[in-house]
Amino acid sequence: MAAAPYALLDGPLAALVQDIDEVLAPLTVVAAEGRALFAFSSRRAAEAHLRSLPAEASPRLRVVFAAADDLRGKEELLRAGAAAGATLLDLDPNEDLRPRTSLALAQAIAYIASFRRNSACF
Repeated sequence: MAAAPYALLDGPLAALVQDIDEVLAPLTVVAAEGRALFAFSSRRAAEAHLRSLPAEASPRLRVVFAAADDLRGKEELLRAGAAAGATLLDLDPNEDLRPRTSLALAQAIAYIASFRRNSACF
């Protein structure tokens, strides 16, 4: 596995979520490989993606952001994606919805959780 997905997970993480009171409901997309959670390596990239969506979709969406050192926030976001049925994490998708890099969502959760619990083992 290439180091790029993990390097991106070490930085900040942003995602589009449905604007539902007290519920973290991230935007997921169904592709041939399965359901994917879209995440971005910066708030700016997530906001740009939100602005590029059709007007009828964007009023119900907002950006959530976890700083590089907010391991709890990142883990909650990733677990919410898994709860929504996502099995993949697609990082920095472009306008054509092609991710810069991708990895199994379970691997991403394990990676973040291991650092959060100081139990990283390579």
